[in-house]
Amino acid sequence: MQTSSFLCNITQAGQNVKMQQLDLKFKGSRTYIQGGDIFNAVGRFAREADITSYVSHLAFRHFARQDCDLVWDRPELTEKLIAQGRVTSADNSRAFWVMESSRPSAGRYPYDEESVVTPAIREGEEILLRNRSMYTPIEEIIALTKRLNYELTPDIDGKWLFGQLNLRQALPDEYASLVIRRKSEVAGRFSVNAIEVDGHCIGDIRFIVGAP
Repeated sequence: MQTSSFLCNITQAGQNVKMQQLDLKFKGSRTYIQGGDIFNAVGRFAREADITSYVSHLAFRHFARQDCDLVWDRPELTEKLIAQGRVTSADNSRAFWVMESSRPSAGRYPYDEESVVTPAIREGEEILLRNRSMYTPIEEIIALTKRLNYELTPDIDGKWLFGQLNLRQALPDEYASLVIRRKSEVAGRFSVNAIEVDGHCIGDIRFIVGAP
C-alpha cells in the first residue's frame, strides 16, 4: 500500500500537520455529530490538499457528542475513536482516524430532512430521487437510505443509523437520479444498500440498528 503524497500538502501556518480540528456542529435536533457532517469535513480537508482526493471508506465505532479531530497517524489510544476510514486520490490511498476531542460542538444548524425524502419514490427494495435538494450528496444518500430502511423494516429495537460507507469514486455534485437499493439485511442488526448515480453503482452504504 502506498503512502499518499497528498498529505505532504496538508499544512497549517507553514507546518506539516498530523491532526486537524473539524469544527463540527449538531445537525437539526440531534444530540450527536451526524456522520454525513464528518464525511464532508474530512473530504474538504483532503480536497484542499489534492483536488483528486475523496473519502473512499468510512466506518463508525461510536457516537460523538463533542467536536472531533481528523488524525493522520494511527492513534495509540482508542477510547475516543469515533470513526476510521481511507482517503483515495488519483494514485494513492491513506488511512485516517476521527477522534472525539474535549471541545464542545461548534454549535447547531437547521436541517430539513423531509424536504429531501418527500419527492423520493420507493418501488420494492429501492428508493429513487430525481430532484437534487439544497443539501450535499452524502446528506441525500443518508436521508434516502434511512427512509428506505424504515419503510422496509420498521419494527426494530432502536433506530436505523448510518454505520459505514464504501465508494469506488468521488460523489458527484450534480446528477439526474440517485437510487438506493437494498442488497442484503441481517434482521434487526444492519442492512447493506447499493448507491446508484445516473444508473451506475458507485458504492454501498451500511445502516445499523442502534441507540444514539
